[in-house]
Amino acid sequence: MTTKLSLPFIHLPQYYTKLLMGNSHSSPDFFNKTMQYIYDTPVLLGLVRAFIMDPASQIPLDAQLKAMGWLGIRDRLTLVFLEREWSGRFCHPTDQTRNAMAEMLEFEKRARDISVEGYSRSFLLAFYFKVIQIRQKGEMSGGEKIFGMIPRPLLQMLLEVKARAIRIDWLFLFCLHLYQYRGPEKFKELIKNSGTRQNVIGTVFTKVWPASENELTDEIIRNLLCYGASIGEQDFFCSSLVGGTQRSREGDTAST
Repeated sequence: MTTKLSLPFIHLPQYYTKLLMGNSHSSPDFFNKTMQYIYDTPVLLGLVRAFIMDPASQIPLDAQLKAMGWLGIRDRLTLVFLEREWSGRFCHPTDQTRNAMAEMLEFEKRARDISVEGYSRSFLLAFYFKVIQIRQKGEMSGGEKIFGMIPRPLLQMLLEVKARAIRIDWLFLFCLHLYQYRGPEKFKELIKNSGTRQNVIGTVFTKVWPASENELTDEIIRNLLCYGASIGEQDFFCSSLVGGTQRSREGDTAST
């Protein structure tokens, strides 16, 4: 088998990717916990003070950030990190960076109907891909552009079964391997035959993966390990799948 997908390990700011893994709807005091995390993380607090808050305003930092909301904070921080990738230093974003950000938001929007509300997992995957694109001057392995990595037909197939997942980023990556290796028609048949939407992800993990060829299995594991190490998440490989469901950190259940 020819390797069709080779994802690299990249050093991402894991003090930031940790924020993107959280559930903004997990509790009424999510914002207060986020603020405490920012205050407890000096580099993050420094970036917020330098590039997000209005230094000329008399309004306290907490109040300024609360007015922005979680997504406002997230998006402004992302612009800062993307600009650092382009220019090599932390500074205010350029139009080039804003265009990159718009592409990430578009991907998140397209994935909304199969994502669990309150999570930024599809945005996290887009951030990972975008940083790779910037560092490799616009190309992934095989010359694929960033969102060519998640083909529109693959996304549409997942949208049709309406299967929602908390860790949609992991689901995308896993399905991408199957889609590329088995081809669009066979992958579509697999999804179609999985039954109810709750069974789609369980089918992929409990039936398709164990039946995959060794080379494909090795490729999947290698790429998922690189992604997990890049974003600072290892418990995906240690969690138990029971009946197609997996318990999240917050104690919620979802079909991934």
